[in-house]
Amino acid sequence: LRLGGIFGPGQSSKKYGPNSFIDSALKRSEIFIYGDGKEIRDLIFINDLVKILSYFSTNNTTGVINIATGKALHFLTIVRLLQVLLPDKISIKHGPRTGIKLDLKFNASHLRKYLPKDFTFTPFKEALKIIQTQKETEILEENFEEALKYKNQEDDLLVKLGDLKKKNNKEQEKILGTVTRADIAGVISRMTKIPLTELMLEE
Repeated sequence: LRLGGIFGPGQSSKKYGPNSFIDSALKRSEIFIYGDGKEIRDLIFINDLVKILSYFSTNNTTGVINIATGKALHFLTIVRLLQVLLPDKISIKHGPRTGIKLDLKFNASHLRKYLPKDFTFTPFKEALKIIQTQKETEILEENFEEALKYKNQEDDLLVKLGDLKKKNNKEQEKILGTVTRADIAGVISRMTKIPLTELMLEE
């Protein structure tokens, strides 16, 4: 079995393609593509790949078979689809291609002979939506963990300041020594929405 390009939920956002495009679009409202983005790739959705591998693992098959959809897309076409699917306006940034332009297309006619007649590949837009949902959930979880970290820092600071009122002068100085300007500035910034850089003035 010869596999083509694979994409789907859980794939690293560092790998150039649909996953990295969605990650960048959701986090920065922009997508970076190399050159004109017209390299062609035949990409198979991971859910479809699992079904195909499961089928071949339980059926006698011989010969070399390309595991691909037989329908290749330009990277730029994928980006255009995302501009329509995603809620925010997405800008496209072009950079120089770092290698030679390479198109990867596969003949999937042999594969079709072996698969059940009712087998269908997941529509590309639907696959992108599945990845989008997974990535949005992942970003929400990351933001929650970050917010929880800040909340714990704020709680710790408030405890220190509360203890401060109960201490004598020497004990107050000791507690203040554990509270940094960055701690205080961070809390104020999150409460007032004033950029941290404006609060962190030089001594």
